[in-house]
Amino acid sequence: MIVNYGPNPLEFDKDFIHTLGFYVRSIILKQFLDGRLVSFIFNSIIDEYNEYERFIFFDDESYVGRKYLKNLDFYYRDHVDLQVPNIIGRGDGKVHFPIIDDSALKSNDGVEINAKKLLRSLGTGLVIYFSLVAKFKAINVEVFDSKFTLREVNCGFFERLGTLDLQSSEITIQIVNTLGHSLFRNDSPTNKSHAIERILASLASTKI
Repeated sequence: MIVNYGPNPLEFDKDFIHTLGFYVRSIILKQFLDGRLVSFIFNSIIDEYNEYERFIFFDDESYVGRKYLKNLDFYYRDHVDLQVPNIIGRGDGKVHFPIIDDSALKSNDGVEINAKKLLRSLGTGLVIYFSLVAKFKAINVEVFDSKFTLREVNCGFFERLGTLDLQSSEITIQIVNTLGHSLFRNDSPTNKSHAIERILASLASTKI
């Protein structure tokens, strides 16, 4: 599924779509050009496709290797609720996410994170299994926080993992894969607006 939330309509390159056909069974395009919250869009997709066992989120600034999906299956265990990648900056090659207890260090594939640790990452590369969706539903909470109007809906997401912990829900988080991503810290000035959004979203998710 390709989701475009504006501001302009997306036109497909038919030749490009044909090449994608070799890797995927079908392609769905959803366009939201009416200013809807990104968190609303993500939650609505999870609700609409509730028969799927996992949801994998990428954005248009991410670079995924050929073995990415195979690795998710290889390291997955029955009790895993969430998989997150190591995220490296395309400009400097350094690991920037996930941040675990204020440290960003590359983890080996398959490593599980103690859910009680403070975890922050980007929304891209998240693999949310339906087991996690069910745990949110059990306490009548949506997966993504609708108060986050910016791109960084992931800030609200990681805050909500803490909510599950407070509700005594066991959460298993696993590190799998390394994802290349264009980060504002080391990229061109054209990404300044993204930088501002990330700073504001970070402040919005800080507990006072």
